Amino acid sequence: MYALSLLALLLPLVAADTHNWCTCKSWTKGGDWGVNQQLSYFVCVVDYKGVAKFNPHNHLCERLDGFQFDGDTWEGHCKAAGMGYFPIKPDGTMDISGYPLRVDAALGSC
Repeated sequence: MYALSLLALLLPLVAADTHNWCTCKSWTKGGDWGVNQQLSYFVCVVDYKGVAKFNPHNHLCERLDGFQFDGDTWEGHCKAAGMGYFPIKPDGTMDISGYPLRVDAALGSC
């Protein structure tokens, strides 16, 4: 019985898919898979405002103190945003002057 109780306590720790940073990768017909800086930036500043910051030098969304990214959740945000997102201007606002950007497929990488 003790072993089952211990397993129940440890299983969430083993199953957790947490990370210090993440980025989005995308694919568009006629191209290759690659890190998508604009998509990563969008997901970071829109969906993780206050808990993470985008590093333009390495194209990563990096955690702030105490936060950990859940890789599956991050990937879900990349996929959802890839269906239509707007570029983020340097002042942090969305540039909605044009059509939304789209990709054919997106993945999260943490």
